[in-house]
Parts: sequence; C-alpha cells; structure tokens
Amino acid sequence: MSDFLQLAQSLAVALKALQMYTAHHPRAQEGLAAAHALLERRLTQQERLQFVVSGAKAFVDGQVQDTRSPHVSALVKLVSERGIGGFVFERGVQSDELLVFLEGLGTKPAKLEEQGGFEGLLRGAGVLRIKVSQTRYQEVTEGEETAAGDKAPAFSPAPPPPSPSPENLVKFIREALLASLGRSAPPAGGAGGGLSGGKRGSSDGGALGGSARGDGDGFAGGLFDEGGYGAFPGFSPADLSGLGPLGHELGLGEGMPTPGQLGTLRQVLMGLAPEVQMGMLAGLSSLPDHPAGLGLGVKALAGEILAVATSTLLSKGISWPLLRGPIQDILRPLPDRERLVRSLSSHLRLAGLDSTQAEAILRHLEWEELSLEAKLLKVLEQGHLFELSLEERLALLRELLDLRRFDEFLRIQDVLLETLRSDRPGLRLMGIQTLTGVARWADDPGLPPGSEGPLTEALRAHFAWEPDPPIHRWTVEAIDSLLAALIYRGELGQVISELQDLEGLCAFLEEPQPWRNEALLRLRAAIARPDLMDAVIIHAFGLERDQMILEVHPYLEFLGEPMARHLLARLGAENDRTRRGRLVEAVRSMGPTSLAPLMDALTAPAWYLVRNALTLLSDLGNAGNLPGILPLLRHPEPRVRRTAIRALWKLGGPVAEPHLLAQMKDTDAETMQEILFALGQLRSEAGLPQVVELAQDKRVLERIRVQALDTLGHIASPKCLPVLQDCLRRKGFFGGGEPQPIRLAAAKALAALGTPDALAALRKAVEAEPKGEEREAMRRVLDRPVQP
Repeated sequence: MSDFLQLAQSLAVALKALQMYTAHHPRAQEGLAAAHALLERRLTQQERLQFVVSGAKAFVDGQVQDTRSPHVSALVKLVSERGIGGFVFERGVQSDELLVFLEGLGTKPAKLEEQGGFEGLLRGAGVLRIKVSQTRYQEVTEGEETAAGDKAPAFSPAPPPPSPSPENLVKFIREALLASLGRSAPPAGGAGGGLSGGKRGSSDGGALGGSARGDGDGFAGGLFDEGGYGAFPGFSPADLSGLGPLGHELGLGEGMPTPGQLGTLRQVLMGLAPEVQMGMLAGLSSLPDHPAGLGLGVKALAGEILAVATSTLLSKGISWPLLRGPIQDILRPLPDRERLVRSLSSHLRLAGLDSTQAEAILRHLEWEELSLEAKLLKVLEQGHLFELSLEERLALLRELLDLRRFDEFLRIQDVLLETLRSDRPGLRLMGIQTLTGVARWADDPGLPPGSEGPLTEALRAHFAWEPDPPIHRWTVEAIDSLLAALIYRGELGQVISELQDLEGLCAFLEEPQPWRNEALLRLRAAIARPDLMDAVIIHAFGLERDQMILEVHPYLEFLGEPMARHLLARLGAENDRTRRGRLVEAVRSMGPTSLAPLMDALTAPAWYLVRNALTLLSDLGNAGNLPGILPLLRHPEPRVRRTAIRALWKLGGPVAEPHLLAQMKDTDAETMQEILFALGQLRSEAGLPQVVELAQDKRVLERIRVQALDTLGHIASPKCLPVLQDCLRRKGFFGGGEPQPIRLAAAKALAALGTPDALAALRKAVEAEPKGEEREAMRRVLDRPVQP
C-alpha cells in the first residue's frame, strides 16, 4: 500500500470515528492520533504535501492517484462537494489543526457555507499549517487551454497501479472493509475490543419496567437484565451502504457470486473480529443494491458468520444473556432466520457448546410474532405460561397492564401465586421471579385493582415458608418493591405493619434459620435508603402538623438513627424556614435516638444546623453531651454561641458556671445577656462579683446593667443588698443617681430578694419618691413582689 493510500485510509478512519462519536471519545482520539502520526512521518521527508482534485482524478504532489481505492475516491468526493480544489498540509501541522480540517470535511456543504466556507472555517479556528484552494482544477492535454485561455500545466499520465497479488488480495480488501466501517484492523480472529461491559434492559419496549428501588439494583442482583448492543463496547449495527466499491474490487456482478468469488469473500469476512462480524450481520439491511452479488454473497454466508462469531465470543467468556439480545436483533428481520439458527445450532453442537440457547432464540422470535389474543390462548387455555422465558412472561404481563386488560392480568397473576405453594423448586423459582418483576410496577405505573392485596399476602406467607434460600432472595426483592411503593404513596403505617407481621412469622419458626432473619434485616435496612427517606420527608411537608405527628412521627421512630441522620442532613441543606421548623420538630419527636446524630451535627459547616442541633440537645441531651458543646462557646457565629450557652447551663447545671464566667471576659452584648440569664437561672453565688461589677458600672450598656440587676434578683443573695440599694438611688439635682430603668430593675431585684431588710429598703425608697409615674411603678413592684 502506498504512503498516501495509508494516509487516506487513516484520514477516513479518523473522520468516520468523529462522525460516530464526539471529538473527545477515546475512539475519535485514537483515530485522530493515528492520522496525525502518519502525516507527521510523511512531512519529515518533505516540507509540504499537496492534494489536488481535477474532475474525477486526484493528484498528490503532482502524481496521479488510483481513484479505485475507496479511500481516495471518498476523499475526492468530500473535497469536490465542499467547493475546494484541494488542500496542502505543511510541516509542523498540529493535531488540533488536523481535527478542525476533518470536522470541516464532515460538515455538510450548506452548513459549511454558512460558516464562511472551508477557508473561513480554518481561518476562524486559527489553523495556520493547512491551506485549501478555492481553484477548481481541470485536466487538460498537452497544448490545450482552459476556458479562460490560460494554458494549464500538463499532467504526465502515471503508470497504472500494480494489481495486488493473489496472496495480498484478501488482506487488502479486509483492510478496506474495516476502514469503510470506521475501525482499525485487529489481528485476524482478535478481540478488537472487550465485550465485558455493562448490561441494558430488555428490548421489549420497557416490558421489564424499573424497580421501585431508587438505585435500580435489586437483591437478586439485576438478573432481569438482558444483553443488547449496549453490552458490547464499540459494537453497533454497521452501515454497509458504502461497500459497493469493495464489491466491484472483488469482481462481483448483479448475479450470485461464483464459487471462487464466494471463497474470497468468505476469507475476507471470516478473518474479521467477532464484534465486527456481529455488527455486519446487524447491518445487512444497509447493503448497497449494486453490485447485487455482494448482498447475495454476504447473505449466503450469514449463517456461517453468525455461528463462528457466536462460538468465538462464547469461548472468550461472553455469556448467553449478553449475546441473546444482539442475536435476536440480527435474526428478527431475516426471512430465512430458521436456516441461520440451524447453522448456528449445528456449529455449537460440534464445538461442544449449548445449542438449546439458539433454539430458544428462534422460539422467542416466533412468540413475538403472535398476536396478543394468540398469546393469551396459549397461556390461559393451553397452559404454556412456563414454557415462556422470564422476559416473555413479563413482557406479556406488562402489555396487558399498559392496555388495561386487567382481567387477563389477574388470571395470570393467580396462576403465578399458586406456584408459590408448589413442592417443585423449579416451578416456584419461575413463579417468584415473575412476581418480583410484577412487584416492581407497584409504584410506577401501578398494579390493577385487586392485584396488590393478594400479591402482598402471598409474598408474606412465602417469606416465612420458602425453604430454599436462593428462591427466598427473590421473595425479599419483591417485598422490598412493595414496601417502597407504600412509602412513595405515604402509607407509612402499613409499612410498619408489614414488617412487624414478617417479624412475627419468623418468631414462630420451629427451628432457627439465620438466613431468614438476615433477610428480614435487609428489608429493614432497605427502607432506610436515602431516596425512600426523602419520600417520607416530602410526604411530611404536605401534611398538617397534627396529621404529621399522627402519621409520620411513629414511622420516624420506627426507622431510628438512620432517619435521624437523614433528617439532620436535610436540615443542613434546607433553605425554607418553615420546612426547617418541620424538620427540627421531626428530629425532636425521635427523642434519645437522635442524640448521636445531633452530636455529629455540631461540627457541620452550616451555622443554622449547628444552632438547631444545640437547641435540640438542650431538650433531649444530658451532661454527657457537654464535651461536644464547650468548643462552640467560641464559634464565629454569635447566634451559635448564645445557643451553646443555653445548652450548657440546661444540661450541665452548676458544672457550667466556670465556663460561663470565663466567657464574660470577652464577648458581645447579646451573648453577655445570655450568660447573665444563665447565671440567674443557676443562682450562681460564684458569679456575684462579676455580675455586681456589671450592675454598678455606668460605662456598661444600660440593657446589660438591667439584665445584671435581674440576675442578682434571681441569685437572691443577701450580699447583693448594698448594691441594689445604691442602684435604687434617685438621680439628684447635681446628678449621682441612676436613670429610671436601672432604678426599676433594682426595685424588682429587691422584691425578688424578699428579705425584711430588702423589703424595708424598697418601702423606704417608695415613700421618699415624689408622686409620679416612677413612684407608681415602684409601688406596684412592692405590692406584687417578683418571684425569682
């Protein structure tokens, strides 16, 4: 293969990858890197590479190219359609410049014109080392002139390219085929890309539905998944419409290929990787009409290709569940699929592999083609329900559900429920697997009237009775789906009742069965998934307060600590104050269960979550929580500091005094008021000196002094009498007394002190007070002593 043919093939592969994937996809990046590497290698030998199109011919650096090559002819077509006469690559061209150039080739001409043409596209992207020519070249013979009268340079005819030797013909065509499909050529029989990727759902239009579990992964390990194209990284139905030139390369005409041509075609196709073979078979409908011999030959070999590809993939460890979907999609549109299945079965038997799977695929396709009425006749009248696969049973039930054919749905469900009492494990397994799929629809789209009750009752009994743990796991999965549906509907009391019934049934077992109790624990854990706890919270937000207390709070307590933690996490993220209040109330309703989550919340970044946790700890906690509260006395948010002080004295009592007194040395006014209130509630004798100092210091804010006098009244120590008398003094003509708010606070403190000396001092002050509003206020205090 010539250097430029290699480059043209590499450019075609890179362009195809860009069209199939995004520019950032690994396959697109790989194709671009390979093309850029070839181009750089070519440009190390020359300063520039020029490609010119003249009519249907192409020239590279003045040398005519063989346009029978599909890559060269495709490049000629792309260049001509985009209104340019050619292009030049210069030494030093960058990978990102080549990417812009390839994207230009892949852009439709009309859209390219909207962007200012190819030249405008390159200029706008800052491409410096790739140039395009707007001149359209014509090939003229020696001495002829163009329409403009200028003599065009003559092109010396290049010798025709040598025909490939017979031993290289197969390899040449295979490489061209792979390039046309947009793939790098793997070694013959190579993997060409792994097949151990993920799964996808059934191709029956969603017949299997989704689980009510938010994570989509059931206890039974996702065994409802079916293989499909998504299971094969890099494998998808191939577009074969561009293979016409390859057919001509093989010398094929409009009739059936000769035995020799068919042998060559077989060599080409059998040497492909199995993923490519499967992709080709899936794309048979896109084969070109001409030459017709190509389509006839490929279809004649289809059975052999399918057999070889399938057995190769099975030998690599790819399972039938992954292969089943792609093979069904290949066979579904083919009128002679029975022939292909016979060939596949025979090949598998000879290879010592399971051939029944191929026959099951054919039966499935035949089942698909039956009308709904014919299917119901087989299932309900002829008893063929368990001759169907799990996928087929669920697809039928889902079709009946979607069409609201509830009577037939319930009749089939009754048959399934009856199997749970069978003494045949295989029959019970088929029944419970199907019922587990049905249970997944309980939330969405919902089951028919009269379905969920009998299903729940049968599953409850089966949970307690089923002796086989592998079968029992399906029962757990089904019950989990039904419980999730109840939670989403807000039927929380029913969830508690169902789980308690299961616990009761397990308690009456004659012999202890740890695996059954473990299953019960898994169900308890499953309802504490975040998505289901969120559903409970959303339901609670929509209820009136009394209704929430009645319906939701018992369920929160039933879930326990996981629910408390989730409530606090939501509290930290909730911006609506009303909802935050509901969440705080919900945590409070859980009592001591919420203590450990509340302590953890004290380190949360959201200050309001910390404050709410402190408020709740004040009501629910004990002195053992003090070590977590003390650091918050220095929290940067004042509202947190004040709430921490309140929690400290409520939980610690006298133990809190030294910490409160230490905070008085340097704090803000609002926090100081909170400390004074706490010292008063604790009747702190130890705090008297600092409180007295605040009460007497006229430099202190008046409201702080008033709060200090109130605290002295609560402490009610006789030692306070001189201070209170001094603060009660009336302001004289020359000053020296106290303002009215201070005097009134001192009067209240004397009344609270309540000793004979204190009351006598208060009475004397009232009698000496001139008539007026202040005297009446003080008299009211005297007549109704304030109780500390």
